[in-house]
Amino acid sequence: MNTGFVVLSRDPLVRGEVVNAGAAAGQLYLVARDADELVATISASRPRAVVIDREYGEADDVLIRLIDLAELAELRDCDDTTVFQVIRDTTQEPRPGADVIVVEPALRHALALADRTMAVHDRRPLAIDQLLTISVLSGSFDDALETAAAQLSVGFGVDRCVISVRGDSTGGAAVGSHTWDSLTWNQTADYCRIATTTGASVIAPSPAMAGGFESYLAVPLETPLGSYGFLGLILSRPRIFSREHRAVLQALASRLGAELGWRAVHQRTTDELDRAINGPGLDQLLGIWNRTAIGQLATMHVSASARSGLPLTVVLIDILDLGAINTRHGLGVGDRVLRRVADAVRANVRTEDAVGRWSGDKIAVLLPGTTLDGAQRVAERFRAAIAGRPLELPAGGTLQIPATVGLAGLQKNEEAAMLLSRAVHAAKKARDGEQPIARASTGPAPRLSTQPIDHGDDLRATLGGTYRLIHEISRGGMGVVYRAEDLALERPVAIKMLRPDLAEDHEFVEHLRGEAAMLARLEHPNLVQIYNFGQSGGDSYFVMELVEGEGFQQAVERHRIEGTQMPLPELVAAIDQVASALDALHERGIIHRDVKPANVIRDPFRSRSVLVDVGIARRFGQFAESAGTPGYVARPTRCSPWRRRGATATACCSASAPARTSCRRRCSTTSSSPPITSSCAR
Repeated sequence: MNTGFVVLSRDPLVRGEVVNAGAAAGQLYLVARDADELVATISASRPRAVVIDREYGEADDVLIRLIDLAELAELRDCDDTTVFQVIRDTTQEPRPGADVIVVEPALRHALALADRTMAVHDRRPLAIDQLLTISVLSGSFDDALETAAAQLSVGFGVDRCVISVRGDSTGGAAVGSHTWDSLTWNQTADYCRIATTTGASVIAPSPAMAGGFESYLAVPLETPLGSYGFLGLILSRPRIFSREHRAVLQALASRLGAELGWRAVHQRTTDELDRAINGPGLDQLLGIWNRTAIGQLATMHVSASARSGLPLTVVLIDILDLGAINTRHGLGVGDRVLRRVADAVRANVRTEDAVGRWSGDKIAVLLPGTTLDGAQRVAERFRAAIAGRPLELPAGGTLQIPATVGLAGLQKNEEAAMLLSRAVHAAKKARDGEQPIARASTGPAPRLSTQPIDHGDDLRATLGGTYRLIHEISRGGMGVVYRAEDLALERPVAIKMLRPDLAEDHEFVEHLRGEAAMLARLEHPNLVQIYNFGQSGGDSYFVMELVEGEGFQQAVERHRIEGTQMPLPELVAAIDQVASALDALHERGIIHRDVKPANVIRDPFRSRSVLVDVGIARRFGQFAESAGTPGYVARPTRCSPWRRRGATATACCSASAPARTSCRRRCSTTSSSPPITSSCAR
């Protein structure tokens, strides 16, 4: 009969737990006298569990020897042996090499998992459909992190997920479906840090529930720009996570880390624009205080309220679906919506009140000397004024402006930033609930991701001294698209800033420069016009025609929600126009590689459908890493056989299914197009 449990420890409590676990499982157990006996026993038999006490003098050397053992590698391939490392001090870094790191009080519960029958039944399948949709590109930073944390929890079947931004060095910058106090967060961060550095599952006493035990799996959030913290899973009971769990979590962390890097570039640009263009002063569009000014005024009012003892309340108006209004009716209508709301608010405040634009779609009002009940009445006046003045649309009809309101009263020892943050969260609560006006809860704001990402070097407010960025339009696989103004020609343009890792690839940038020169000479009514390709402050960008309208992906989702269908003639016309744009590319030996509904914009002002995001196009015969959208970029399983056999692909390989059908019809009658070797990504 093979040995079931082997332990290397001088601690009688650890030895006793192993002896009891072996007896309970009906397995033989061995208390090794030294490291040589432990290694010999593992080599001779296949023990169910190996327990190594971190405080044993030769523990680190034993772990190194175990890693080097060919027999141990075979055991791990068979999942027959689990190596546990017992620790007591969570502030020190354990050496990698164990499958499970166990904080000593949890050892008994961890050893119970050495029963392989229990462990097999405990494995839940991953919800791959949930995990594939996770992204932090869209929405506000905090909302994106909270949504991603919730999706990760569901996808992995755990109780909580922690996305820590810079939390590995400073702590506290995390989100997840949990309310953290500082002590709980610090202990949780220590456990996740240990799981990150060792690559092992961690089983430890719960920092929040006396007598409870939790399991942790964590991986680093890293990008070419540096480390952004860690991504952790927490389960409220002992469990050994599988290698599959760690591999999938690491793949997701790599993607999310890259997306955080892209967001850092966007935030860096936005912050610099706020400082260089707006500064403390009036918002140029709305004529009210800008974010910098209203933030400084909030600090002054908080200080004055603390000295006088008078109440201070913040009313925050959140304009709903402003992005959808921009895409369906044009950016000019979106600007008019903002001005209409700002005018309605200014007409209903006192001289001593302060009104400012807190973010793109949020307006904050500071009400000194006003209680929450008084602020409630003011908020109702705001909503009545906004509802009483619907916006007239250029094409006819009116637009009722949707808005919710959040209220927050100053608490004792509260800072201005936290007061405004609670008002923002209250407006979000109103948006998710049935009442249009909501009051903030007392206590700290329910988010912890307040620490900014390190944005590195500043970016100039204007790119190349020619283009002034106004605001973000969208973001995707290659970077962020901004609405901008061409200062020399006084025309609106769209600027696509490449994500940092692509901008640092000099060969890739030179390829794009050549493509931009070719695409700039290509004019087609259904293809977005490329104006220029430039570099500024280490960032690379495309300058393109500004196409206003609703993306096909948004239109499909809107019709689904409304329970309607897109008119068939309109759909057929769009497919034909996109196919025409692809023909224009293919005739010049270029394939788009990322034709998808989100990259087709319906321009209502010129009654056309426009294919955008041509920045990842490639000439035939070229090869590059993927920068498109998974599921739409030509797949390697299709293209690699062609490449291996030296055959050629038709021009239709750049189109997704609907456009490909129409494109085939065109290709059958167009013999002048050159054969296009597939250049899709590996």
